Amino acid sequence: MKDAALAVGIAVAVRLALALVWPPQCFSCDLKAWRSVARSVPAGANPYVTSMVVNWPPMWMEVLYGLGKISARFDWNLFTCVRVLLTACDAVLILSTFALLRLLDERRSVFRLVLLGLCLNPMLILLTIQQGNFDVVPTIGIVWFVQSLIRFRRGGDAVDWLVAAAWLGLATFAKTFPLVLIPLLAGECRRLGWKVRLTGAALCVGPALLSLAPLYVLNPRRITDVVLFYRGTPGAMGVSGLLQLVCGFDSVLRYAPYFTAALLGVIMGLTAVLWRRPLRRDSDVVLLAAMVLIAVFEFGSGYCPQYWLWVTPLLIVAYAHQPPRFRRLLWVAAALVVLTNVLSFAYEDLLGNFMIWWAPHFPGNTRLQAMFSDTLHDLVLLSLPMTGITLLLWLHGCRLIAAAQTNPSQ
Repeated sequence: MKDAALAVGIAVAVRLALALVWPPQCFSCDLKAWRSVARSVPAGANPYVTSMVVNWPPMWMEVLYGLGKISARFDWNLFTCVRVLLTACDAVLILSTFALLRLLDERRSVFRLVLLGLCLNPMLILLTIQQGNFDVVPTIGIVWFVQSLIRFRRGGDAVDWLVAAAWLGLATFAKTFPLVLIPLLAGECRRLGWKVRLTGAALCVGPALLSLAPLYVLNPRRITDVVLFYRGTPGAMGVSGLLQLVCGFDSVLRYAPYFTAALLGVIMGLTAVLWRRPLRRDSDVVLLAAMVLIAVFEFGSGYCPQYWLWVTPLLIVAYAHQPPRFRRLLWVAAALVVLTNVLSFAYEDLLGNFMIWWAPHFPGNTRLQAMFSDTLHDLVLLSLPMTGITLLLWLHGCRLIAAAQTNPSQ
């Protein structure tokens, strides 16, 4: 507990200190969008209709409404309110990651691992301070989901399985991407009765469906297009970036429905596999969750830097329980991912280009900013090493899971 408290203290101190000195001009398009939503909702506008920035269930919109009221009541900067809230969420994520690591192995020392991977990770700090992105909220739900699922695997108590379903449902209430982890939940329910299974299904999808139902009634087509079939923003990494580089932007739009259909097929296939052959090791639940989420943005039709937040705590836990070769590969991947994304935060206009404000006279600023403004060419080429190492990491992780199914001692 002392290690966890110290790690949280360091993470919070670093983030709040940066929030105090961060240039007021240095913010992402996300923070700009949050300001627009916080202003429009009290005025009676529906941001799902009047803007293009709301693509998820309404949890974050409701949070922004509350933060907007606090900002107006106490004359606080809205961006500061968002940063403080997200810093608190980061603290919860750090504590949750410690809890998952201790659940798998109470004796292992993990302070340095969490300190480097979460507390002082420059990419995650920039996600909180400069981008102001709220993907930390569903990520907390994912970590809690995995914890409860492991407890169910060990004890067989139906309550733990239902709690896991509830955490996955609440994560989906923030954003819909956690639904791709349903195979892990469904694959463990074969020893439960149908009443428990149906209750779990309701807990899993109920929060998002109930929150979206009134909005859907008001504007069915809009909610269908921008929320239910939202496939992310085409980015520089993975298949999305490669398609833009080779075939142009429109090719990603044509690819998106095929990927969605393929993803649904993979989810159903993986559910069937896990139903027949459950994972043998608890640590593989963590690793498989990470590999499924990585596949969404490595092979999908969209990519943004915050997607790495989905898997960072899971990869930290996997690092502690996987063989040395995986660890070495993960170090290389982490270095490339952090470097590439920090450079994006430094020079990409939409992300806030902090180098332009922090070091305006740096000799390479003009050339690098021009490079990061060209998504179709230079930025995709710069992201190729990240795309390649992510593919290698994903393949190696999948191989480790498959090998453990055959020989659990590996």
